[in-house]
Amino acid sequence: MTLFNTYDNLNWIMDRRRLRIALVSDVYYPHVGGIQEHIYHLGLEFKKMQHYVKVITGASGDNTAPSGVEVIRIGRIIQIPANKSFSKLTIGYNIGNKLYQLFKREQFDIVHVHGALVPFLPLLSHQLCRSVSVHTFHAAFSKSNGYAIFKKLLSRYMKNIDGLIAVSETARDSIKRYFPNDYVIIPNGVDINRFNPKNRVLDKFRKYSPLILFVGRFEPRKGLKFLFLSFNQLIKKIPNAGLVVVGEGRLKDYYKGFLTKDADKNVFFEGKVSMELLPSYFTTCDIFCSPAYSGESFGIILLESLASGTPVVASDIPGYNNVIKNGYNGILVSAKNPSAITDAVERIIKNNTLRKKLIDNGIASVKQYSWKVISKKVEEFYYRLMEKKYGRESIKV
Repeated sequence: MTLFNTYDNLNWIMDRRRLRIALVSDVYYPHVGGIQEHIYHLGLEFKKMQHYVKVITGASGDNTAPSGVEVIRIGRIIQIPANKSFSKLTIGYNIGNKLYQLFKREQFDIVHVHGALVPFLPLLSHQLCRSVSVHTFHAAFSKSNGYAIFKKLLSRYMKNIDGLIAVSETARDSIKRYFPNDYVIIPNGVDINRFNPKNRVLDKFRKYSPLILFVGRFEPRKGLKFLFLSFNQLIKKIPNAGLVVVGEGRLKDYYKGFLTKDADKNVFFEGKVSMELLPSYFTTCDIFCSPAYSGESFGIILLESLASGTPVVASDIPGYNNVIKNGYNGILVSAKNPSAITDAVERIIKNNTLRKKLIDNGIASVKQYSWKVISKKVEEFYYRLMEKKYGRESIKV
């Protein structure tokens, strides 16, 4: 059943006023990640809809960010260990008063916070919001010591949030363990204009086949160790195989230690790649592999590969199996299993019928995740919340 099936509702859509929207997060560019992508593309699409949009985040030395969405930086970002990875917090002198003055000046209709429910920027944003507050939870985790310890305190903040979103069932179930509530699932999206099979191919890798791609941070849960162990096996069978590694981290030398001498010669560490160049890595490579074994709520990177027409081999873990249907638009393998990765790569390379099926179904399956579709769902959620809180008149032109 559609949301709008009456003439009255159709008029309501046409008569709705443009909104003033704040997208708040501890993480944003120049740091690269799924939440940053999510916020940026929501902002772009909202601007196309004629909404007024500002991103509010912390400063981090190099404050370079993609153009198209205005950014306001308050305080500074620090990094702390969390969830087998690293999380960022925004701290700073008088940050609460600065945020209060900003909200007072901008008069946002919607304050939409992304990420974990933590001090200082996220909690202060909900506390100081005098309009409709929304929170999107992106993370997947089995347990959170922080949420367990501060559950009673954080529950008070949760009660004052008007709308709760999770990017997947996995993300919803993770947060719901500590804060039972009604969560609307609105997934991550992908820029299908930027990621598509027509992007140019990089010449420097032409002599390697098959060419496998990894994109991600060098941290244990991303599973790079198991991909390297798999590549050691593959290079014995196919000496001309290549592995392209996009990403960076302090553990690079540690992971290189897992490669045999023969495999190491065919592995290319590309470091941090620009947003403009990244799509070409997907179209250049024959297979994208994501061997992560935990902490993945959805996997924007999987969508980017599917949209590029590059077959996916990924771990069969919560979050990833929300996106990849085994044998339909990708191959799922057991986590931490190098031999399973090798077998999946060989299956795709040797079976052209399977390869074409994965490519065609992958491209078809990502259409529902275009940012245009996702942003309309979020916009609709905003209007519903405003109508519920203030009445229908509050959203009319």
